[in-house]
Amino acid sequence: MATSDSDRIEAVAMSSSARDEEQAHQLAAAIEHHAKDSSSSSSDPYLVAFSADHHDATNPLDWRAGKKWMVTDVLSATGFNRIMVSTIMAPALPTIAREFHMSPTEAAMSMSIYLLATALGPLVIGPLSEVYGRQVVLHGSSVWFLVWNVLCGFARTKETLIAARFLAGFGASAIYALGAGVLGDVWRPEQRGRSLGIYLLIPLLGAAVGPIIGGFIAMRPP
Repeated sequence: MATSDSDRIEAVAMSSSARDEEQAHQLAAAIEHHAKDSSSSSSDPYLVAFSADHHDATNPLDWRAGKKWMVTDVLSATGFNRIMVSTIMAPALPTIAREFHMSPTEAAMSMSIYLLATALGPLVIGPLSEVYGRQVVLHGSSVWFLVWNVLCGFARTKETLIAARFLAGFGASAIYALGAGVLGDVWRPEQRGRSLGIYLLIPLLGAAVGPIIGGFIAMRPP
């Protein structure tokens, strides 16, 4: 009886050992296959990649090209508008200074303080976007920018004008802080060159277009 029991135990042990060995071989084969796939697509062996036919509608990188360009165009137009506003009042500065009884320094400040705010704004807006998301911060800053620009138009004192210009510039800085990040979320690294070029070029034209539009507005009779 003891011999029979020991034989059964030995048989069970051998069977378990065989199964463990088979599982080990299967695991090794799977690891080798994954390593080959990883080496063919990336030099990082720990990179988790998906098959080429995998499509995630919620992933901006998988959006269709038309939608990606729509996002790029909106960001470029927004940047154009924000920079245009920084220079649009330049032709009207003498008129503004006369109406608000401003010194030359105060008149220059009413325009340049907007740029100061765009330099300080990203220090706050950048961290906010990491907490609440870029979309929420961009939309909120656009509303903020609009409200304070409207107040500039209804300002009755030079202090109100200067303060409103500063706060408007603070809202305008969101596009400078977050625009490139949004494009990085939408376009793959090998596709970003053209979109980033357009995004950086179009806003620069705003600095030249702003005084032209401002000049036409300033020339109109009251």
